[in-house]
Amino acid sequence: MNIRSSNRPGSGGTATVPPPPATLSFWVRTENAADVSDIQILDGGGALIQTVTPTDSYQEIMVARGPGETQIGSVVVTSTSGGDVVIDDLGHGYAETLSEVRPALRN
Repeated sequence: MNIRSSNRPGSGGTATVPPPPATLSFWVRTENAADVSDIQILDGGGALIQTVTPTDSYQEIMVARGPGETQIGSVVVTSTSGGDVVIDDLGHGYAETLSEVRPALRN
């Protein structure tokens, strides 16, 4: 995924994965060192889980939600300088609970 800001400071985008996943991983970087961007990972209710400030070198981001925690709702990317943010190898997963596994074992 490449969210392009068209060189407009303050622009960006939002990515969602329905249904909300329990895990999320991706690699991220900015186009160059002068680009300033923020990535916010929010839960389904819009509460902040984590903020990432990417650099011009790829960094791996991994988020996991445990039992009883709200699931991941969205990823919001904002480019305050108007440069490009590159998100690569985006992956997500879902938690399995015992109540979900037992019916499958009976069949």
